[in-house]
Amino acid sequence: MLAVFKRFNIIQISIFNFCLFIVLVIALAGYSVQVTLSRYADAQQDVRTLTLTAALEQVAHNHAVERGLTAGYLGSPTPARKQALDTQRQKADQSENTLNKLLNSEWPEEYRFDSYAMPIREALRGKAAIRRQVDSQSAAQAFNYYSHLNRLALDMGGFVAGKISEKQVLNPTKTILLFAQYKERSGQVRGIVNGALARQSVDQQLQNKLKGFADDIEIVKTYLSNTLTGDMQSQFARIVDGSTNQQIQRISQALATNQAPDFNSLPESSAWFASATKHIGEVKSLLDAQLEQAKSAARNVSDAALT
Repeated sequence: MLAVFKRFNIIQISIFNFCLFIVLVIALAGYSVQVTLSRYADAQQDVRTLTLTAALEQVAHNHAVERGLTAGYLGSPTPARKQALDTQRQKADQSENTLNKLLNSEWPEEYRFDSYAMPIREALRGKAAIRRQVDSQSAAQAFNYYSHLNRLALDMGGFVAGKISEKQVLNPTKTILLFAQYKERSGQVRGIVNGALARQSVDQQLQNKLKGFADDIEIVKTYLSNTLTGDMQSQFARIVDGSTNQQIQRISQALATNQAPDFNSLPESSAWFASATKHIGEVKSLLDAQLEQAKSAARNVSDAALT
């Protein structure tokens, strides 16, 4: 090797070293660009994955409202209740269309979203039949159908969120799913109580469901109280301890514990639905704030990848 270098003069060796340096710089620059583009692609994928998670939550949210209005209509079918139900059905269908557009877009094969989406797509195909039964006042399984659909939506939301790679995006997304679970259980209470107030009757099965939902709400509330920090934690505490939620709990407790509740002392179903919806809307505002935080974190990661 030394004999080879003796054939070159100093200028030739300098030129050789310079060329070697240039090759190394180009190689390192190429590697750096590759890493940057990979980080940017991952960040963009996180943005899309977060958007799909939010779309699944919206499907659960809008069908939860439809479930509640359906219970009221089945309990007491009036033109006003039917009109409100039809309007909400349109919103639910819009959220379904948004979800389908996202699911039909291109995703990494290893995500397996197509396979995981099969149960919720199958459930959504049964929605038209359930609605026809509701319209004919013969939908004994409507509540169970919507609850099953929403469970599938939120379960898939958890699966999709697990594909988010950046911790600062994933953490607020986990909180979003906790808020969604709280909303779903609260929506189930809203629907059952709405139907009971419209019918002016309760039974043991209804009371058992109310007690079970109340227990689940307490569990999720504890998770959220321990997970949230700062102003978000204070806002959540004000919502769950506020007068609206206290009234909701008193009414649902009255129906859950009395075989023959005094319906004259309880509100009309429309007033109940408005109060329950207000409470859920307050929690939804916190969910939306967490979603914006997650989106902001995803954008920051994406921008940072290019700097």
